[in-house]
Amino acid sequence: FMYRRLVAHRPLPACFRSQVRLTASNPTTLEMAATLTDENGHLLVEIEGYCLRRAVAPAPRVTPDNVRLLIGNQGALDSLALAPATRRAPGPGEVEIQIEAAGLNFIEVLYALGMLPAAPELEGLFGLECAGRIARVGEGVTEFAIGEPVVAYANGCFAAFVTTSADAVTQRPAGLSASEAATMPAAFATAHYALVTQARLVKGERILIHAAAGGVGQAAVQIARHLGAEIFATAGSPEKRAALVADAGWEKLDPDEQGLFLEVLDTLQKSYLSRTAFLKDFKAVLKPTDYTLSPAVAKLLLKHLGEHDDDAEICKDAKGNIEPNPDLRDNENVPLGEDIHAYFAREVTPHVPLAWIDESKRDDKDGGIGSVGYEIPFNRHFYTYNPPRQLDAIDTELATVTG
Repeated sequence: FMYRRLVAHRPLPACFRSQVRLTASNPTTLEMAATLTDENGHLLVEIEGYCLRRAVAPAPRVTPDNVRLLIGNQGALDSLALAPATRRAPGPGEVEIQIEAAGLNFIEVLYALGMLPAAPELEGLFGLECAGRIARVGEGVTEFAIGEPVVAYANGCFAAFVTTSADAVTQRPAGLSASEAATMPAAFATAHYALVTQARLVKGERILIHAAAGGVGQAAVQIARHLGAEIFATAGSPEKRAALVADAGWEKLDPDEQGLFLEVLDTLQKSYLSRTAFLKDFKAVLKPTDYTLSPAVAKLLLKHLGEHDDDAEICKDAKGNIEPNPDLRDNENVPLGEDIHAYFAREVTPHVPLAWIDESKRDDKDGGIGSVGYEIPFNRHFYTYNPPRQLDAIDTELATVTG
């Protein structure tokens, strides 16, 4: 809207009256004059040439019937994007699923990072397992109804719709959300095929499950427990264990202690997002023995078996202070005489809000935070500027060389 002239005679009270009259009109514009008065009829505001223009509604955005996650260039994660995709009608023995959640497997992460070549059978698509609802059924499929919640294997599950063989689909168990169900097909089918179909594991038998903290490992533990087997498990990668055992601090331990601590690690069958919970469970398993977990050994375990995880509990020291991540430690050169905290608030905090100053590092001479030193600009004092050569001289030499 717009107006040509507005005259305010008095301030507007809480209640007032308006009188509006139409002065001109066309298919796209209405022009009016208006007056505002108080309840006693006293003039408050005059408006002339008040225009309302008809807004043209934007064309409705056409949403593709189906989209699919693709990567433009392996190794460049910023080239991941959703692209329009054609829905394929289910053929005989097939169903189409409207996807509600899809599982992400490690092999797809490696493919996206360019660490594995694209498998021809995957056609460069992401998503091998999903949960959703039946959208269409093909000829001969009678075990599924439209709208029925299911879990499935399919190629290209990072999409809105996917079509796959009905043999790779099953009803979703009651009580499982789509997100929970989408994580189950690959891990549990692998574990079930290995333990039940191939190994024929039965109650009372013993089983050793390596990498029990992983997806397939956790599925294997659950299946083995369901069958009544006696479980022995390892957690943590061989590389991390090798680094732990090779540490000079580990070599100082008694061989019996070393063996016992490794056995305790094998007993812990899950990943931990809390350092406190891990140490608590470790000590609980160790309690029936004659050994205790010393701070030095605990530090060794955390050093080699722990890893950075943004979803994990924030680590704190005994006083409740947040512990710094040594991998993120950085230094700043603060001009001599400037307040360090003022500099930090201006130059660091706006860019790294969680950063803080380690005030335990102090200069031996003045006791101030950090170390006092001198920065020598070598380019200013030990550098002689030579202007670039003229372009015509360079062109002449190039012409001589190239003939």
